Amino acid sequence: MRIFLSVGDPSGDRHAAHLVRALRDLEPGCEIDALGGPQLERAGARVRHRLTDLPIVGLGGIASRLTFFRRLMIETVAHLKETRTDVLVLVDYPGFNLRLADRARKAGIKTAYFIGPQVWAWGRGRIERIKRSIDIMLVVFEFELDLYKDAGVPVRWVGHPLLDEIDFDVARDFRRHQGFDPDATLLGLLPGSRRSEIERIFPTMLGALAQIRSAHISLQVAVAVAPGLERSLLESHIRAAGERVTLLEGSAHALMGAADLALVASGTATLETALFGTPQIVLYRTDPVTYLVGKLLVRVPLIGLVNVIAGREVAPEFIQHRCQADIVAAESIRMLGQGELAARGEALATELKGKLGEPGASGRAATAIMELACL
Repeated sequence: MRIFLSVGDPSGDRHAAHLVRALRDLEPGCEIDALGGPQLERAGARVRHRLTDLPIVGLGGIASRLTFFRRLMIETVAHLKETRTDVLVLVDYPGFNLRLADRARKAGIKTAYFIGPQVWAWGRGRIERIKRSIDIMLVVFEFELDLYKDAGVPVRWVGHPLLDEIDFDVARDFRRHQGFDPDATLLGLLPGSRRSEIERIFPTMLGALAQIRSAHISLQVAVAVAPGLERSLLESHIRAAGERVTLLEGSAHALMGAADLALVASGTATLETALFGTPQIVLYRTDPVTYLVGKLLVRVPLIGLVNVIAGREVAPEFIQHRCQADIVAAESIRMLGQGELAARGEALATELKGKLGEPGASGRAATAIMELACL
């Protein structure tokens, strides 16, 4: 059995790594090649190119890499044919993966999509393309089922892999182990995993701290350093801001669970933070062209994944021109002053876990992929 995974971002790399382990549980001798990152490598996949290392965010970033992606596409399709790959598994990253699926399907290779494009938010025209090139969609949100079923796309809801990947006890004794005062306010900063996110969002987070400290004299601040991100990049911004913060590597989930409030770059981390029951503020800023195009295409009124899944704004969003230090600081101070904030966070966590299905998503996805391979 030969499986090939195509993964282009750090969160997808993590989900795909769990999928690889589940595939190997079902078929220990399975040969798995991939485009991906370090977590896939640690899971035992042969990563042909570290696609997750590319700092691409926004239209400008994609345009600057067109030649590279054309070459990668040609090489990958040739590899799929030469090795007679049984199933191509795509994980998110639709800009590249849908094109790869088109070419793989024409070459007679079966295709599965795990964590597909967010067509419910934008790009509904992609559904017809998915129908032509994907043998099965393995979706992580239940509301996606009808969307694909109505379009005639084979689909299975497997649940969200986050429920398997998060250790919800990881925050226990975190403050004591890290030397934080258990009685003082702990603010967590999660500025993202890409250089461009750090450059656009982290200065705003740091800029808000002085004002938040004025209202919370004993404020403690910790910053999660994403895997693969250069610590020096964050340190340069911290020095420029003249702030006192603690940098934490490999402890993002612990910080999410231990913080009284988190400032989070829009993305999967917003959902993870909410699953820990921690109140948060969602920040997002991109280049002007990408933002304007997105405004024209996006169908949902909210951008934070936690808000999309909840179906309402459960975490305040500060997007683009509203992603400003003074605005973020004012909202942070307001939220920290609310006595019932923690209780609301716990209630939201329970609600969201119910929306993500049962644990075991990676195993169910692996079973569906193996079934497809045997058809």
